Amino acid sequence: MRLAGCFALVGMLCGAVVGARADAPAVRMERFEVRARSDAFGGASFGSVGSYERIDAVAYVTLDPAHDRNRAIADLALAPRDENGRVAYDTDVTILRPKSATAANRTLLYEVVNRGNRLALGVLNDAPRGVALADPASAGNGFVFEQGYTLVWAGWQADVAGPGLMSARFPIARENGGAISGRVQAEVVFDNTDQLGRIALPYPAASLDASRATLTVRQRQPDAPHPLAASDFRFADERTVLLTRPSDMDAGAIYELVYVARDPVVTGLGFAATRDVVSFLRREAADASGAPHPLAGQIDRALAIGFSQSGRYLRDWLWQGFHLDGAGRPVVEGVLP
Repeated sequence: MRLAGCFALVGMLCGAVVGARADAPAVRMERFEVRARSDAFGGASFGSVGSYERIDAVAYVTLDPAHDRNRAIADLALAPRDENGRVAYDTDVTILRPKSATAANRTLLYEVVNRGNRLALGVLNDAPRGVALADPASAGNGFVFEQGYTLVWAGWQADVAGPGLMSARFPIARENGGAISGRVQAEVVFDNTDQLGRIALPYPAASLDASRATLTVRQRQPDAPHPLAASDFRFADERTVLLTRPSDMDAGAIYELVYVARDPVVTGLGFAATRDVVSFLRREAADASGAPHPLAGQIDRALAIGFSQSGRYLRDWLWQGFHLDGAGRPVVEGVLP
């Protein structure tokens, strides 16, 4: 789907940001809250490294929107502020670490999740596809664990939800304290021959009046789009459009919906989430409350890896400059996109 106007995912901010102190840190880990700890993979042991521990947590972060390190985050200037003039977000975090810190190789391997899913163990450890992390089979052949790597994942998308998926919670942009609306374009190929089509909207609709939206279809990309009558589609709710598909278009036809949407999420914070979580875990001893985190003093270096969508994410993450943390230090020593 392609998003238009103020709904762009990543871009450079225009104008000055006000409300934050000049001496405020660019990033602050307000709280790193451990939610659960357990023996990983049923307590299986991996060579001389031994067994692993799984840690599930939520990272609560605030940013100074006026800091140079944060200015590349699209629409951050429009995000609500807390009482200190900072922008808050939180994200899911999962850690797999050797239970014996002395057996670890002191390298953090961070995988960018793909639509909330962890893929690294399938690629690096030959683990079977579709196996949940809680299943001992997800360890595969144990390759990265026998070498003592510490694996970390964090959510970076606010639009994924479901059992086992990793997500993040980002603020909704506001302008002068009020709601923002704008036109959004969504492109869909159904890849089936069902007469009834269902389009999941990337942003909630500002109006359920179909006359305020346009829906077109074309068989091939170069073809001129053919408009569908307003009577051929309707908003089932603010997130769903239902349409009667024309009989002369096959399963691969391209549908384009343009509608007025509201409440753009500051999704550019998805780049900051990787930067902030990895930098904190490898470099800091405690969060802002003074509570130490589970990897304090155990990490000397970090690497990042991503597959498919997440590989493209890493390329842009690097190009946008998020490989440097709030203090200008390298977040990772290398990336494998």
